[in-house]
Amino acid sequence: PAAEATGWLYKFRHQEIPAWRPRARPVVSAGLLMAGGTVLIALGAVCLLASGSVRQVQWSYGSSGGPDGRQVSEEGKRVLLLEGDGQGWEVRKDLVLDQDMEPPIYVYYQVSNYFQNHRRYYRNRNDDQNYGKDVSVSALRATCEPHVWATGQEDDALPEGGLVSPCGLHAWSFFNDTFQLSVGGAELDLASQDIAWGADRDLYGDVIPENYNDLPAYRGGNTSALPLDKNQAWQNWMRSSIFPAVRNLYGISNVSLPAGTNLTVRVGNRYNTYGSGADKKVIITTQSWLGGRNPVLGGTYVVTGTICLLAGICLLVGLVIKPRQIGDPRRLSWNRQHR
Repeated sequence: PAAEATGWLYKFRHQEIPAWRPRARPVVSAGLLMAGGTVLIALGAVCLLASGSVRQVQWSYGSSGGPDGRQVSEEGKRVLLLEGDGQGWEVRKDLVLDQDMEPPIYVYYQVSNYFQNHRRYYRNRNDDQNYGKDVSVSALRATCEPHVWATGQEDDALPEGGLVSPCGLHAWSFFNDTFQLSVGGAELDLASQDIAWGADRDLYGDVIPENYNDLPAYRGGNTSALPLDKNQAWQNWMRSSIFPAVRNLYGISNVSLPAGTNLTVRVGNRYNTYGSGADKKVIITTQSWLGGRNPVLGGTYVVTGTICLLAGICLLVGLVIKPRQIGDPRRLSWNRQHR
């Protein structure tokens, strides 16, 4: 019917509805490139200013001396930590702040050249056990070998035969260095609550650790006196880093530190990375609305915006120097061949 042939549905089905069909004119394209580039450069500048406003000091203490400040080789430090009682030794450094640091002030530790993203390391855990579910010994063997038993094998002298909870290489290697900050002999309080993501806290249940790094001869790192759902430092460690460096939040200070403050950092050096090529670092930093100090985002915006801006300018200059008619049929290849 004629009415149907002129109706909206008929035109829609036959793709006859009037539509806006813009043509990308060179002048418009050049303008869009320059406008987009300008916006990106402005955003990049804002991000770089936010990153630059972050106040940060750091200390790589992995290469510090041994007990009592003695100079000890890497191999010597490794042996001292292996044969000791697990307490390690204290290293300290005085840092003079050249800028004001306003609270909250975040204390991070970083272990570089440490590959938590290695497949065997990442998979060596049992999430059901960590959540509090009943898990068979065979299932623990399948996921946590060789760190299923506290001594490497079942031992009736230990509770539950020495079955480790939480098991696995990931939990066994829990970072155990400690950090203290002080100003003028007064120790700063470092809050250890609210340092883990809420999503991480939901992964763990009210599980009391058992046979977990209790024996110095078999321990790999720290133990835990708190249930797994309450130990946020442990939860941070169990969130594997995708980079070849592990950086986790250790604590938060709410004390203002003006420029010129002599900040004393004491580290209980216990975590044995010596001989492996890894290095340990403590980072004391503030944050901006964009997060910590990281110029990558701002730099990416600036570089991309500069490329767009230059492309737009080049296109505009080309149009001025050598203009051409839009949709000129003489530019078609079959027409150019007959010239």
